[in-house]
Amino acid sequence: MSKVRIFQDPHQQKRLGADNCPWGIEWRENGRRRSKVIGSKDDAADAAALKQAELLQGIMGLVPKKRWAEFVDEYLADMEGRGNRPGTLNLVATVLKTFAEKVHPQYVSQVDERMLDRFRTGRLKDKGPKGKISPETVKKELRQLRAALGVARRWKYLKDVPILPRVVGDQREKVHVTEPHFLAMLNHVDAATRPDLAKHNLAEGATIADWWRALLITLWVTGARIESVLRLRWEDVDWETGRVLSRAADLKQRKDTRPEIRGALAYLVKIRGDDPRLLPWNHGRRSLYPQLHAIQRAAKIDLTCPKQGLAGHECTATCHVYGFHALRYTHARFNYANPELQNQMGHAYAGTTEHYRQWAERRMSEYGAYLPAALEGGKEGAESGKTAGEDSGKPNLRVVRA
Repeated sequence: MSKVRIFQDPHQQKRLGADNCPWGIEWRENGRRRSKVIGSKDDAADAAALKQAELLQGIMGLVPKKRWAEFVDEYLADMEGRGNRPGTLNLVATVLKTFAEKVHPQYVSQVDERMLDRFRTGRLKDKGPKGKISPETVKKELRQLRAALGVARRWKYLKDVPILPRVVGDQREKVHVTEPHFLAMLNHVDAATRPDLAKHNLAEGATIADWWRALLITLWVTGARIESVLRLRWEDVDWETGRVLSRAADLKQRKDTRPEIRGALAYLVKIRGDDPRLLPWNHGRRSLYPQLHAIQRAAKIDLTCPKQGLAGHECTATCHVYGFHALRYTHARFNYANPELQNQMGHAYAGTTEHYRQWAERRMSEYGAYLPAALEGGKEGAESGKTAGEDSGKPNLRVVRA
C-alpha cells in the first residue's frame, strides 16, 4: 500500500512563498498518482491520515465510500426480497429515514457510537401523536438500526457494528406464563378450531387439541420462538440426545442451534403423520394468535395489562392474554443459570441472553426447567395435575434438566 504524503507544490511555493502556499496530499490509487489541495499543513496532515485509513480499508475489502442513502435503498430491497411484510418494511424505512434526519450520515462507514448516542438523545426529546416518545420505542428503533448495520458489515460497508447506547426505560416485570395458567391452557386446548385436520397429514386419531398440547409443551421446554418451532423437522431430531436441529432462517437467529426437546417428544409423536415438520401449520401464521387467545379465554385467563397507566396506551383484548413470547420468558426465568441457555433459545448474541439472565436472576434463586408432573412421559392427565394443584395450593412439578 502506498503511503499518503503531504506536500507543497514547488511552483506555487516559489510564486506565493512558503508561508502562503497551500498544502496538499498525494497518494497512489490503482497505479495512478492522485493528489488533492487541502489548505493548512495541519489540515493536510489530518486529511492524509483519513486517506491512509481509507486505503487500508480498501485493501481489507471494505467499501468506505458507500453513501448512506444508497445503502438504505439496497437494504430495503434486500428485506423485500427476503419476504418481509409491508408493515415491517415501512417500519424499517421510517427508522432509517429518522436516523438520517437526526444525525445526517453521509457514508455508512461514518456511523459510530457517537452518532447512535446523538440519535438516542434526539429521539427521547421528540414528541409523538400521543405525547413524548416512549423509551421502549427508542429501544426498538435502535434494534432496527443494529440489524441494518449488521447487514452493512456483512456487505463490507462497515468495519464493525457500533455498540448500541443504553436507554433507561420502565423496568416492568416481563410477562411470563405462570404454572397454574400453563396447566389451565393445556386443560382447555379443545377450544381451538385449527389446524384444519383435512389440510394436515397428522397421525390417525390425532385431534386439534393434541396438536396444541404438543405446541405449547414444545414452547415451554425449548424456549424457542414460535417461528423456529414451526420450522422444526423430524429428520433433524436426534433421539439419543433429545436435541433437534433448529435451522437459522432470519436475522433473529443467524446460526443453526440444537435446543433440547426431549420433554415434548412424547406429545409430538402422538400427532406425527406423513408431514416432515414436527408441528405442521398450513394456515396463515397470524391465524395462530386467535386460536391461542381462544384457549386462554376458555381457561378464564384475564391478565392485568402490563402497560396499564402509561400515557397514550389504549388497552385492547390482547393486553389481557399471553402471547407466544411469554413462554419464551418463562423458559428463561426457570433456566437462567444454565450455561446452554444461549443455544437453547437461539440467540445470535450472548448479550441478548445476558439480558434474559439478568432479568430472571433478580427473581429466581434456583435452577429448574420442568414440566408439570401430570405431563411426564406424554401421559394424558392434565386434569389430574390441576387437582393436585388444588389439593396442595401449588402445581406438582417435575424437574427436567435442559
